[in-house]
Amino acid sequence: MTHRTSVVTASQEAATTSAISPEETRQEPASSRQDETTCPDCEGTIITDEAAGERHCADCGMVVEENRIDHGPDWRNFDHETDNSRVGAPVSEALHDKGLSTQISWQDRDANGNRISTRKRRRMSRLRKWDERFRTQDVRDRNNKKGFTEIQRMTSALGLPTNIAQTGAVIFRQASEQKVLLGRSIEAVATGATYLAAQLEGIPRTFDEFAHVSRVERAAIRRAQSAIDKKLKLPIKPTTPEVYIPRFANELDASERVVTEAKRLTNHLSETNHISGRKPSALAAVALYAASITLGTQMTQNTVDESGLASEVTVRNTYKLFLDADPTCEYTLEELESMNSAEIKSKLSPDPTDK
Repeated sequence: MTHRTSVVTASQEAATTSAISPEETRQEPASSRQDETTCPDCEGTIITDEAAGERHCADCGMVVEENRIDHGPDWRNFDHETDNSRVGAPVSEALHDKGLSTQISWQDRDANGNRISTRKRRRMSRLRKWDERFRTQDVRDRNNKKGFTEIQRMTSALGLPTNIAQTGAVIFRQASEQKVLLGRSIEAVATGATYLAAQLEGIPRTFDEFAHVSRVERAAIRRAQSAIDKKLKLPIKPTTPEVYIPRFANELDASERVVTEAKRLTNHLSETNHISGRKPSALAAVALYAASITLGTQMTQNTVDESGLASEVTVRNTYKLFLDADPTCEYTLEELESMNSAEIKSKLSPDPTDK
């Protein structure tokens, strides 16, 4: 009995040893696993760039592997051109259902591409109509659909990129959830959301530009914009004149030298207390006029006024502040105030013979 027990125990030990040994032999050494995530040159961290299809060191930039296989879906179509297996728009915040719902095709063709009968076409037309109604049964969905359409119309009219429409749609959706629409028109809230979205994305437009393309009064837009900002507490930084200078320079046909000089004068003015309480867009237009004086280029106050960027009175009452803030200016603000524009141009404009 004792001998048999010892034999069984030995057999169990042999079986256990034979079961563990292959796993131990298949395990990779710890050093080889570490080499996969460590740079062989500087021992930095290896990161994977799926878009470029490579693995490289985050510290020295050494590429340790390239031409990696992309295991994601292939969206190219190598079959017949009517194959719809890979069609469909991506998820979009600018759609009330985020683009997740399906639609009945308007082509009125069957699976073989043949046109369907007149009776079936009438039936499909009714189905499309009911499908559209069922996709916007909820009041909030209908409001979002109308608001998003208005946002896309305004961004297109102002020449803004698509990401502004996406951000504006998110702001509109959140404002709707916070009941900002109560007592306000959809168009006003949509305009206010788009105005705030442009500021958030760093591509601001003036309030006058939005009021020009909107379908509601300026006061309604201002109230809606204030209500959205108060409810959502958006992290919007104050707009500076620098963001308007390049675009305004194109409208005034100003050169790149004038743009650079205007930004320099604006930076000096921002160090004083004269910039607070003034419209950034108006300051940008005045900065371009002041820069034209210091560079001796041809730009008049009437030119700025006719462009609609700033009134002639605003230019006349503000441009001397830019000149006074310039450390290279030899005249004080009191001395500048005692001169007219022609005298200032003759004293500050560079002499053409010096070039």
